[in-house]
Amino acid sequence: MPLNKPYFPIFKMIIILSIIILVMLCFKVCDKRKFCNGYKFTVGVITSTESHSEGCGANYLKFNVNSVVYHSSMSDCNTCTESYYKIGDKVFIQFDPNDPNKNECIGEICVPDTLINIPENGWNKLPVSNDMLSGSK
Repeated sequence: MPLNKPYFPIFKMIIILSIIILVMLCFKVCDKRKFCNGYKFTVGVITSTESHSEGCGANYLKFNVNSVVYHSSMSDCNTCTESYYKIGDKVFIQFDPNDPNKNECIGEICVPDTLINIPENGWNKLPVSNDMLSGSK
């Protein structure tokens, strides 16, 4: 059954948009994988928090790599106006060993209180058991 001419531009537009969305998703997945490969992990400490009336806030933290202090931030969105994190809370940080300013906070995984020996240059993988990976703050 041939396509009617009035529907052909709509069909063509749907195909083009679908391809664009697939390409964007592919880049997002590839970028996430690239971020994971070759990166190291350390622990950061929340130094301050900000709460906003919309329910989202920001948490500011610091972490050390090779005796250099770096600063980062992470958003904190929930249904209340108070921050989920408190000053002094610890979170895992994934960072680029060549440029620790390229980092991402991993707030979904709790840092155990027993974790006190943090290597100067970080870990190659998260120093937690599989059971802890399923737990969250």
